Amino acid sequence: MGMSKAFRAWLGGLISAFCSGVSGGIAAMGFDPIDFNFQAGLYKLGGMSIVVGLIGVINYLSRSPIWQDEETTTTTVSRTVTTATKEGE
Repeated sequence: MGMSKAFRAWLGGLISAFCSGVSGGIAAMGFDPIDFNFQAGLYKLGGMSIVVGLIGVINYLSRSPIWQDEETTTTTVSRTVTTATKEGE
């Protein structure tokens, strides 16, 4: 059994939120290239990117806490009609 469409959409949003946060962390290189770079500052850059990515995930989860599978509901309506008659009529 595969993943439902609702779960795939929820998971895709979760991954997208994390990637957006990570890209924001990488953008820090433009503001402070001495401390945040791919050589000496890789540890700082990675830490900042992960933290900003997790903030994006937390924000996403606050809006979409869990996926909602599509449910099919069936409603059955039954009607009982009772008629009463008097004897002799």
